[in-house]
Amino acid sequence: MSVDIQNLLQEFNLIDRKWSEIFSGKRLFFGKATHLQMAQIIFKQQEIEQPIVASELAKHLNISKAAVSQILAKWEKKNLIHRFKHEEQNKKFVYIVFKEDIYQEYLACKDSFIDSFKDIIELIGIDKVKQFINLVHDMQDVLSNNQQLLDALLEKSPYLYKKFI
Repeated sequence: MSVDIQNLLQEFNLIDRKWSEIFSGKRLFFGKATHLQMAQIIFKQQEIEQPIVASELAKHLNISKAAVSQILAKWEKKNLIHRFKHEEQNKKFVYIVFKEDIYQEYLACKDSFIDSFKDIIELIGIDKVKQFINLVHDMQDVLSNNQQLLDALLEKSPYLYKKFI
């Protein structure tokens, strides 16, 4: 069975992005989802050797620059990230990348994930995976085009914990 894992992972990434758009600005659960999303963006930019600035992170995540700065300050204190001014590009912007050891750990985890994903596809079958992707896209289309249904879903969601927000 010849499966293009990268294309399937890109499909899942598109699904994830679409969910983020649909639920933009809505708090669905506790935890550090914003932290994980921010890390994901920084890692992706680092992979293509195009570091990102805090204002771009804020825009991607639909959060304030102050919130981004606060998270980055915590990460810097933990020695996870490196901030720098790019000498060849706009020198007034401070770019963000993960420290090399953290980045290498990410790459190792990513490779391991891809291997596990291949095993899952083998067990489930490529046709079922493609059906799942199509079904999720259909669900996203319905929610994107039906604000009333989306509002009802959010209102009934057990993950909102409105009392605590």
